[in-house]
Amino acid sequence: MNKTYEQFLTETKGGVAVFTFGRFNPPTIGHEKLLKTVSNAASKHRGDYYVFMSHSQDSKKNPLKHEQKQMFMKIIFPKHRSAFIKSKAKNALEAAVQLYDMKKYSKLVMVVGSDRVQDFNKILNQYNGEKNKHGFYDFDNIQVISAGERDPDAEGVEGMSASKMRAAVAAGDYDIFKMGIPAGVSEKDSKKLYDAVAKGMNMTIKEETEEEFMIPEALSPAMRRKMALRMKIAAKKPAFIMKRQRAMKKAASKKQLDTRARKAAIQQVIKKFFPKLKTKSKSDLSYAERGKISDIVKKKANVITKFAKRLVKDKRKQDVERRKSMSKSKDN
Repeated sequence: MNKTYEQFLTETKGGVAVFTFGRFNPPTIGHEKLLKTVSNAASKHRGDYYVFMSHSQDSKKNPLKHEQKQMFMKIIFPKHRSAFIKSKAKNALEAAVQLYDMKKYSKLVMVVGSDRVQDFNKILNQYNGEKNKHGFYDFDNIQVISAGERDPDAEGVEGMSASKMRAAVAAGDYDIFKMGIPAGVSEKDSKKLYDAVAKGMNMTIKEETEEEFMIPEALSPAMRRKMALRMKIAAKKPAFIMKRQRAMKKAASKKQLDTRARKAAIQQVIKKFFPKLKTKSKSDLSYAERGKISDIVKKKANVITKFAKRLVKDKRKQDVERRKSMSKSKDN
């Protein structure tokens, strides 16, 4: 018979190790909830807690190296820095082996996203007391608990997930990226994280990535409102104004032209499939109606992509004309 979490707390004795294992690539505001759950579980057990980070590294979904994640996790979540131990563990089983080898824990608790509880509960208990290629561990009790409904490491639009932050980097949008960083992190450290992710994603290569066009259509209405407020504040700052003026003098890059073409394509598709926009401005729409627009953009993604490619030439021509008009006004 499976015991409840409360029964597990009261019936077991001895040292308790609470841990989680994740990619944290990059660390996000969503991981804050996970770490809080791990910390609270350890306090409830009067045990210790640990955070294990994966060693996976690639330019698409894992731009940060293990050592970089260690460094940034300590900067972003200083309250939990003692939990970020050095480890060679490549998965949850190897993490369990490392904790068992410390020889001070007889109980193990793992904290994961709600959609992964069943899987980890099965695999951790399956190998308990069995020697295998990952090593050996033998705990008296093993429990897997949920950190909440959303898995911070989830891919796609669900997660402010790591995938959205990587998408922001791919789009060259630092403002959206920063929305995923917890409050209290300095501008300097936020920029360091952004630059590290960009470098890990090989952003010097000017190829379109799958995640690049998740911005802005992947953003929820709440995130759009937050971004709009941040941009409204930034637009009044002298440094922002000067940066914008310098940018306006330069020819648009291929990426900028692609982005403008895509935005124009989205607007045309929305007007066709959402007639209300012909008589109303987007700001006059309800949040429910704006949600419908997001659904249209997702469903018509292929049409938008094809249409955007045809509009690039027009956007290039507009950019040339814009710079010509700026030169004329300067001469006058």
